[in-house]
Amino acid sequence: MKTSLGSVKTIPVMLEATSPGRRAKNGSTLMMVMMLIMVVGFMLGSLYFGASQRTFSLVRHSNRTKALTIAEAGLGDAFSQLAADHSLVSNDPMITNDNSMINLIITA
Repeated sequence: MKTSLGSVKTIPVMLEATSPGRRAKNGSTLMMVMMLIMVVGFMLGSLYFGASQRTFSLVRHSNRTKALTIAEAGLGDAFSQLAADHSLVSNDPMITNDNSMINLIITA
């Protein structure tokens, strides 16, 4: 017994994923995403670097301000001791290490 299925027609089908234009689009999308990730990463890195530099600058300024305050307090204490006890004051010039002369005159 022979059965016939009739005539079978074949239709050529072109898959979209295998077309050259489609592959080029997929590759360019990947490259665009990678470039976007790199740009965002660079921006975040720059932001972090700027913030850390700002923090470092503020800490340095704070330390300098504290040192200046302590130095001024020490000078104020030294001048008050010299003003209170005139025997500590000498009118002879002092010679420093770099051969410059310093005259200290305190008036009470």
